[in-house]
Amino acid sequence: MRKFYTLSHSESIALGCFNSSDDEVPIWVGSPFFGLPSSEVDCFRPPAPLNCLLLLDVNILGAIRARKNVTNVRSLFAWAASQGLEVTPIVAVAEQHRTHGAPDKAFRHYVDVLRTDYLYDLPTQEVDRLLGVFKEFSPAVADNVNFIANYFVLIKHFYNKRWSVDRKVKEFAELVRERNVPVLAFAFLLGCVYFYVRDNPGQFPPAIVSKVQSDMCVYADKKKERVHLRNLASDLMLLSAPAEIFFNHETSEFNFCYVASGDVSIGLALTEIAYTQVVVNDKRCFGSLGFRPSGTVSDVLEAAVTKYLRQSSQQSFSFKGRGDGRFDNLERLAEEMLSGHP
Repeated sequence: MRKFYTLSHSESIALGCFNSSDDEVPIWVGSPFFGLPSSEVDCFRPPAPLNCLLLLDVNILGAIRARKNVTNVRSLFAWAASQGLEVTPIVAVAEQHRTHGAPDKAFRHYVDVLRTDYLYDLPTQEVDRLLGVFKEFSPAVADNVNFIANYFVLIKHFYNKRWSVDRKVKEFAELVRERNVPVLAFAFLLGCVYFYVRDNPGQFPPAIVSKVQSDMCVYADKKKERVHLRNLASDLMLLSAPAEIFFNHETSEFNFCYVASGDVSIGLALTEIAYTQVVVNDKRCFGSLGFRPSGTVSDVLEAAVTKYLRQSSQQSFSFKGRGDGRFDNLERLAEEMLSGHP
């Protein structure tokens, strides 16, 4: 087991958005890592070789294919080039393999538009190789989307209670412990951020408040609600992927990732939450998360989460997958809540 601390040079990690005009959709960009990775906590020893990547979400991939949001996309690509980042749609295309009727055709269309509109070429053999990678990555994405979608059922349950933020965090943490469901840290912390936004809308831009309200609405039509939950979970996958692909066991290379998204919820999460450590073990990567000190919610939520949230006794740095009964517990609990019988 190897630990890497993502605390060094945090001041160099850019966070913000490209927003050229009212006619285009803003693109939020930043790294879910708090700082640059180091094998030592008290001195900077970056792992090598280290690849620097920019992960695109499905919204940006779709905009490129539709030839929309061109000015913001050009600005994003120019910034990525200035930072030495390799642009990759691996998360977005893996998600397309779950939802798109012809994902290979859609990716080849994306490559064609890159070549024509942005003068960025991918050789045919590289396109074929990437399609193979995406297909391999896609089943894990589908599993994670289902897990996180179930977690959003819990988040909505507490978000819509007329309780204080502190009580919501407390009851949320207690339910996770009592029902022995996994502590999906990014989802749990983001849920707490949503609780705070609801009670303190004046501390956030109107676009963020509106998007949180939209994310947290509950549809009476259960089929529509399930689709909405999966869409929310798909968005969050962009933030979990940087920790999961931090180390490539086949090439022994490390990946430091930025992400780019057209979803304002991603902008909120990047501002408020970050990975502070990644553990590499058992051919998997496990990220440890916390609130960004520079964020709006840290002073209030850090104390509440520390006070109420306890790690499951089954927590370990090894991957159990569906063999971990806590995920079955989560699925049962989510179904109970969806049926109105928590």
